[in-house]
Amino acid sequence: MKNISLLPPEIKVRARTQQQQRYFLLGSGLVLILCLVIFGVLFTMTLHAESRLNTLQDQRTTIAGRAEGYKEYAQLQTRVQNIEGLAQRAVGKSPDWVLLMADVNRCLPPNVWMTGFSVSQSAELIKEKDKTANSPKGVIIQGWAADYSAVAQWLDGLYNVNSLSNVSCQYTKQQPNGNQTQVSFEITAAVRPETIPRATVTGGIGK
Repeated sequence: MKNISLLPPEIKVRARTQQQQRYFLLGSGLVLILCLVIFGVLFTMTLHAESRLNTLQDQRTTIAGRAEGYKEYAQLQTRVQNIEGLAQRAVGKSPDWVLLMADVNRCLPPNVWMTGFSVSQSAELIKEKDKTANSPKGVIIQGWAADYSAVAQWLDGLYNVNSLSNVSCQYTKQQPNGNQTQVSFEITAAVRPETIPRATVTGGIGK
């Protein structure tokens, strides 16, 4: 059976218009919700990226602070490598000074500080039997210690370094340091290059 509507045409048109408006409002609401979701996701990703960036910046600052503490050792190693380069140009291949300094520092007491390490060609630093052509004559070590016994303790340690011979303390001098005193000193020693691996031009340890 066919349905027959007895409503006036104006009411039918109004009802159809209201239904279309409801559909439009529903569609607009869905689009708005979708936009809000997308905005929320992008905002969360931005916050995460900023947090990650701040973390990386903090890590970079921490690493830079640690690197600053090692700058003094890097400068000392650079100085040793420069000395090695000069020695190689002057007399050919030289001992590996980095390895030699490692042996010297290994017996360094905690209350002794080394302030200078230089290579010398002076023949007075070695005995006749230690003289070797094409090799530096010896080293000069300067520094200061808490007391005389600390200097003596380091001398005993240097006597046991196989790559050194004729170890001798040239002078010790007590000096004031605020409310305390400290002892400055200079130690000389001959280098026995046959006991140290040869260094390459770039400063590596020879095989």
